[in-house]
Amino acid sequence: MPFVRMLLLCIVTLFSSFVENNNANAQTLTPVLVEAPKPLGDVRNLRREPDIESLRIVSERLVPELRAVPIRYRGLMIFPKLETAQYVNTNIFATSQNEEVDTITSVAPSLFIINDYRRHQMNLLLEGKFDKYWSNNDEDITNFRTKLGGYIEATQDISFPYEIGYRLSHEKRAQNFSANFTKKPTAFTNLSAATGIAYSPNRLSLGLIGRYNKISYDNGVTRAGQLVVKDDSDYDSKALELKSSYKILPNHTPYITITARKNDYKRSNFQSGSYSGLNRSNKNYSIVGGWELAYKGLIQGNLGLGVSKRNYSDPRIKNISALNASGSLNWNFTSKSTLSLALRRGITQDNDVVQGAILSQQRVQLDHEFLHNLFFKAFVDKALLDFTEINREDDIYGLGTGFRYVINPSLSFTGDYNYQKRSSNQASQDYDRHEFMIRLKKQF
Repeated sequence: MPFVRMLLLCIVTLFSSFVENNNANAQTLTPVLVEAPKPLGDVRNLRREPDIESLRIVSERLVPELRAVPIRYRGLMIFPKLETAQYVNTNIFATSQNEEVDTITSVAPSLFIINDYRRHQMNLLLEGKFDKYWSNNDEDITNFRTKLGGYIEATQDISFPYEIGYRLSHEKRAQNFSANFTKKPTAFTNLSAATGIAYSPNRLSLGLIGRYNKISYDNGVTRAGQLVVKDDSDYDSKALELKSSYKILPNHTPYITITARKNDYKRSNFQSGSYSGLNRSNKNYSIVGGWELAYKGLIQGNLGLGVSKRNYSDPRIKNISALNASGSLNWNFTSKSTLSLALRRGITQDNDVVQGAILSQQRVQLDHEFLHNLFFKAFVDKALLDFTEINREDDIYGLGTGFRYVINPSLSFTGDYNYQKRSSNQASQDYDRHEFMIRLKKQF
């Protein structure tokens, strides 16, 4: 039973991570590497080690007296949280010229509820984010996200995971890859749903997952009042994924995943006053083999390698193939320090460039525990965005450092510095910026 539940939680989490990481410009082109997924659950062989906490990755480590305690009500575990942040951004528009500095106040409330009923589980997430710019009021945004998910366990071997989510968000300025600069950040909505079946009779585990994803964009205007059309990027996505894994040792699990996806764009590309351009509807196929591993609390990781192909329905857009890679490796090289390596490579689609692109990302991060309630991190990452059908390549660099100070189970303080730089062979697409942030998190 514990293994089955862990498997199901992995699959449910894969719903959101896979959908979000394969969206268009709304997510995949963020110029800072999203850390590659780590194996979920503590899959290390803790029976060999005397101190469980010492085996955790430093960034996840907290002594029991500093861990947040949920509110319990009629079988529910409730985690309310409020984060407030103050930060300075030296180039809020991510432009190569006329850089604008501003101070931003951010408030992010959230509520997470877990309900275990017999052999079933249901989770509900509600979260919002409000950013207020002190000088550039047009940049103010309000984002919202909710997810309902969990699993229904039919038998000890068979369960049905599910998830449905809705998100109202805005494109980040650094994700603008065209000359059409909107007066306000572009808003978009994302409706997603997923369900399937998981079968785990023994060491062998099988999962069949179906997903639906719908993204809709608002149009905007330039500062001069000219229309900027974004709704030609509206699309529906349907996907089917088959995953198989086999646990050959307590901490070693090879797997293989086969995925087929269809992206239907609602409109052709907007050109010359009408939706008369290319249509980016496409079909995607991928196969990835990988290995989840852990060794005595010192190393844990997830490595995957495969191939993917994207076929466009419009013959004027060339099909694209790529080598897929993803992985993370976390090494506790001392009892208080963790070195993390992450990589990702695959096909992506930018809303402002019709052709597909290949995105490669790498990150190295160090986490260190100075005290039981004081943590330090530093990272450096690099991404290469290769637009295969046009003469354009973007190198995106990032580095940062910060600390986290946990005052008590309900209160923590964080300070961060981040640097981002984009170097492109396309005119006026370079930028660099610095960001300084302090954050206070309150868990009620």
